Amino acid sequence: MDDIALAMKVSKKAHRGQKDKAGAPYWKHPRRVAQLAVDLCFEVSICSIDRPVVACAALLHDVVEDTSVTAKDLSDQGFSDLCVATVELLTKPSDASDLSDYYAAIADDYLARTIKLADIADNSNEHRMANLTAENRERLTSKYEKALVALSITDEERAWLAAARKLPVPRKV
Repeated sequence: MDDIALAMKVSKKAHRGQKDKAGAPYWKHPRRVAQLAVDLCFEVSICSIDRPVVACAALLHDVVEDTSVTAKDLSDQGFSDLCVATVELLTKPSDASDLSDYYAAIADDYLARTIKLADIADNSNEHRMANLTAENRERLTSKYEKALVALSITDEERAWLAAARKLPVPRKV
């Protein structure tokens, strides 16, 4: 099994039974993020030779943070050191009262930055946001804008993000 297929399998199994804020199966989110991250590589970023790592890390980006799977588990399953390190970088610290160091580290790593922008694009997709309460939409919009400021995104990244937020959310991923 190749790394991307394994990452899809691990992600789907780890997120089994979880729902996103709109009540949809959570495992679909990492798949959309992977698609967006690879697209961002083509459109804006400089990660052309690392697209398979981007896809794997994007598929796994929430596994360590939101499930019982550890970075060691990912290493033991054969994921590359670069993939695992990227997932670890994207994993918010459990004492996440101040995320400035978290975002600064991501901003300095082009793989993690690419995946985080794709994650924000999917999380703030206007079709998904329409399924949330007005209060949640407002809270999340503010949260994601603060993250984008912390990441110091470029005008080109902001333009890509604006377009990605308008994409229809596929029913099947």
